[in-house]
Amino acid sequence: MERLGELAEGLPGGQNDADSEPGPALAPPCSPRVAPTARQRNFSTTTHDAALNFQLLDLGRQYFVWVSAVGPKLGSLTLAIKSPADAAPSVASLLPGAPAVGEGPAMAQRLAIKLGKPVVCSCNMPPNSPLLQAVAERRLLQELQLMEQEAQGAAGQATGGEVAATPAAVVAAAGTG
Repeated sequence: MERLGELAEGLPGGQNDADSEPGPALAPPCSPRVAPTARQRNFSTTTHDAALNFQLLDLGRQYFVWVSAVGPKLGSLTLAIKSPADAAPSVASLLPGAPAVGEGPAMAQRLAIKLGKPVVCSCNMPPNSPLLQAVAERRLLQELQLMEQEAQGAAGQATGGEVAATPAAVVAAAGTG
């Protein structure tokens, strides 16, 4: 324990830090604070094959998407994030021992491309159901467009100014399929 105390004395914030002159900062300054906002939307839709349940969270800098056709469970959880080194977003499983394969990672990648933000996605769909997945993605993009319009409407009312149009990326993404 004494050795640990000796090591801590030389560090900024250590025991003798009051006597020493301030050193360089250990971490670079953070980006300016952004007012935290989170918007949530829960909805369902019924298709020929199944009933789809959705939860969509817009966390400002990223999205969380949960889609299920097999009941209320969190089966897989993947993160897709764009990188400057690769055209396709990188995908990683966020649950230990769960591989990033199946419907979830593919949906997370496509949403990350269309939305331009990181996407955390849990997709619980029956295997080999590409039509059901396409219906789910289209419905997600429609809801995102509505969320953006509502947010801009609320921002326009709060400032008393004109309401801006929906961002072109979300509108264009909703139109493609």
